Amino acid sequence: MPDTGGKHSAYVLGETKSPYGFYIYIPGGYEHNTDSYPLLIFLHGDGERGNSAEDAGKLEYVAYYGPPHLIQEGKWNPSHPMIVATPQSHDERWEANKLDEFIKYIQDNYRVNKRRIYMTGYSSGGDGIYSYLSKMGDKSPVAAAVIIGGEGSMAIADKIKVPVWLFHGETDDLAPFDKAVEIANGMINSPEVKFSVYPGEWHIVWDQTYNSSAIGTVSKKYDPFDITIYDWLFTFKLL
Repeated sequence: MPDTGGKHSAYVLGETKSPYGFYIYIPGGYEHNTDSYPLLIFLHGDGERGNSAEDAGKLEYVAYYGPPHLIQEGKWNPSHPMIVATPQSHDERWEANKLDEFIKYIQDNYRVNKRRIYMTGYSSGGDGIYSYLSKMGDKSPVAAAVIIGGEGSMAIADKIKVPVWLFHGETDDLAPFDKAVEIANGMINSPEVKFSVYPGEWHIVWDQTYNSSAIGTVSKKYDPFDITIYDWLFTFKLL
């Protein structure tokens, strides 16, 4: 059934047992059934970090971009209803152990389809996904991930064992483009790696990826952007 509009709630750091303050979106109809739902974990970039235990207003930073922004703007309409969890990092970088604790917290407190847990993030949020997936390896609870403008490193590329779709700006020198190409080629143990490139674009290429407005516009030298990232993620599930 399509998502007819759900509830987006904020929980500041310390209000729950989660290691992060977070926003969570619950699809319409959730409260009227006993179904389990796919879970999308969204990781923000450096500019959206904050400690909501000290200042509750800082939690709003996480809704500046990506799925939580689309939700807040009333523009969230993926083909498949899903829970969207958006933690806010109050550390210098995303920590794999904390992310794992957060995912377990969401699983324990919401009806999550454990075969359909997905991750996406941009910039340092993409770095966090690289770190998490490489640390978890075969034990990853994540079925697939989308990383936008992440830096990563060749040291972890072959440790990632889930399908990944990478988006990158061709002129990005903050998360160097050449390095992104090497990482994509180095993910030899991932079941599927897609690499889509925005010609002439720099680091900030996430809006057009998350809202799907750039479908059909990426470089023809690399993988096409011909399906929404949400529909692509949903083609994967854990066995």
